[in-house]
Amino acid sequence: MNTGITFSELLIHISFSAGVVMLIIGCCMLVSPDLIIKAGRRLNRWVSTDQFFSNLDRPQGSEKFFYRYHIISGVLLALASLYIFVTFIWGIDRGYVLRIFASATANEWLTASIIFLCRAFSTVIFFIGLVIMFRPSLLKHLESWGNRWFAVDSSLKRLDVQLKAPDRVFGQQPRLMGLLVTIGSLYILIQLWGML
Repeated sequence: MNTGITFSELLIHISFSAGVVMLIIGCCMLVSPDLIIKAGRRLNRWVSTDQFFSNLDRPQGSEKFFYRYHIISGVLLALASLYIFVTFIWGIDRGYVLRIFASATANEWLTASIIFLCRAFSTVIFFIGLVIMFRPSLLKHLESWGNRWFAVDSSLKRLDVQLKAPDRVFGQQPRLMGLLVTIGSLYILIQLWGML
């Protein structure tokens, strides 16, 4: 018998805690908006993501390892997929999974779909593991097709821009924003209170 907290209960507790924090911030904005604006300026530091994304935006090759140790990697891949397949055939308790997701009837077909997809993918991966183990050269065409490079520099540049509009809106009408934040957080807390 599992007496732990379910995922939906965890989300409710996190949302309620966020509502309490927002209520405190909203009340502080009503009482002393200068304090919140100063704290916002202090916490509003620009963090450039160029270094992080430049490391991600480089090709990473792992083919040498798989070709050099193709028997070991093929056996490990086949065994892992076989373990997943066997687990999703005999080792999964559907009732427990449904209780995690609040046990609605729509979750029955969702759980069945996830189990089917895990079984199907583990079967495909099992055969890929066998191919890697015995004849890795058969995957050359698939590998060359999958190793195409897509540069995302132009897309990421749009994300790496400072947005000043929220600061301007909050800075122009801090008490009004504090009132709206307080009302919104009170609404959230009242709605979630009955679910705790």
